[in-house]
Amino acid sequence: MAPSQQQRLLYAGQVLTKNLQHALLSPDKLRSELRLKGHCSFDEVFAAILEPTGSWAVITKGEVQGLLLMAASAVGCESML
Repeated sequence: MAPSQQQRLLYAGQVLTKNLQHALLSPDKLRSELRLKGHCSFDEVFAAILEPTGSWAVITKGEVQGLLLMAASAVGCESML
């Protein structure tokens, strides 16, 4: 069931159980949707968001790391990472 607004179901690698319950989804359904997106483990994913349309947005930890490196590089702070 798609929510009326975006529903963050996994964030920083942690399953948000209350949000899953609110969206009427099980951890197994979340795992299944992530597999369909090509991710075998919760450990690979930084965030999973269920959109109001029923589509899923998945942001991997690798994508987040890449963005952090780009931002650090842009301000000359690569050594801080």
